Amino acid sequence: MTGISYNPFAYPAGWRTPGIDPTHPASRNLCFSGLVSRNQYYDLRTGLVGARSGAATQARIIHPIGPVCESTGFFGDMRSVFPAARPIALGDPFTFAGFVMTTNTPGYAAVLFSNAANTNTYGAAFSVNGGSWSVSLNGAVSLSGSNTVFAQGRPFFWACSFFNGSGRVVTRDLWSGDLRFENFGWDPGFKHQAGTGGASCMTQGSVSIQGYYGPEMWSATFLHLNELVNWSQDPWAFWFPPKKARRPSGLSGVTIAVLRPDADSSISDWTDEADGTTNIFNSIDETTFNDADYIKSPVPSGTTARFSLSNPATGKELGDPVNISYRFKKNAPADQKLTVSLKEGTTTIASWVHTGAGLTESFQTATQTLSTGQLAIITDFNNLFIEFQASPP
Repeated sequence: MTGISYNPFAYPAGWRTPGIDPTHPASRNLCFSGLVSRNQYYDLRTGLVGARSGAATQARIIHPIGPVCESTGFFGDMRSVFPAARPIALGDPFTFAGFVMTTNTPGYAAVLFSNAANTNTYGAAFSVNGGSWSVSLNGAVSLSGSNTVFAQGRPFFWACSFFNGSGRVVTRDLWSGDLRFENFGWDPGFKHQAGTGGASCMTQGSVSIQGYYGPEMWSATFLHLNELVNWSQDPWAFWFPPKKARRPSGLSGVTIAVLRPDADSSISDWTDEADGTTNIFNSIDETTFNDADYIKSPVPSGTTARFSLSNPATGKELGDPVNISYRFKKNAPADQKLTVSLKEGTTTIASWVHTGAGLTESFQTATQTLSTGQLAIITDFNNLFIEFQASPP
């Protein structure tokens, strides 16, 4: 019997079906994951089809890229727009990736914009410029590579990731398997600018590069060089994940794991509802809130109760968005202050303050959502803690 081996660089239709792998490092804070169908992009994250503008392009299947949007000449402002794509905030990390095959080298073409306005004035753009690439921020081309190149007439997977002045870029020739990568230390000012959100795929500019545009994605997360290199070894796994890793496409904000207090770390003078001082986390670990059990601070003097959070189940991660929920009240009319903090070890990820009219003598529920920047700080979900501090106003 003759077997057919799986080629990780080839379009995997027939081997896998589209989906989103929540365990893939680039899926954290996913903003857009686009595939081509009938000469148009659709977003696996939301299930929405982009709004095409500009001149029509031809639909083809180019192996090993698969279905592509084809540019056969100058199309000016041609693009596929997704206003509903998740926005990136000022200073957030960002990762772009996709497939491209140029058929001529002159000119300039923006492959992917991080906002639906099709401009990098308030966002980022990954572009092909002749045989090279560039990443543009705030309306200016700020960074380009010398080792990672795009040869005319050859299909490439590309991926780049940037955060706070640090950048990594990889390219993989899908025919030869040739890998190129670059590691950048850059000006801390080189970071994503605040924008309107959305996404624009394909080309724009006064002189567009002819060629084929395949799947594309971007997320508000930062990947290290080894993660990008590992991704390039099976680039299609992001858009066509193995069955065991896949969740249905078109779903956003799925809760994959719920973490609850699972041990006292340090409690100072805090107690449970019965003035107990042992395993008081048991009073705040319920799935459905129960106001009959709680923790308390006898005097709001600035002491802190700190609890470790349970770890995600093996093979699972927190979904996006990540919400922190808790209930609280004060026991006397005098003004007080409650500070709630989420920490990874001793590093503060986020904190929230309740005082004045925001802290009453009746229980109320607060649900806080981590920003993309805050979530990007977390490197170990097995080392998270929640802290409560009671203090004078």
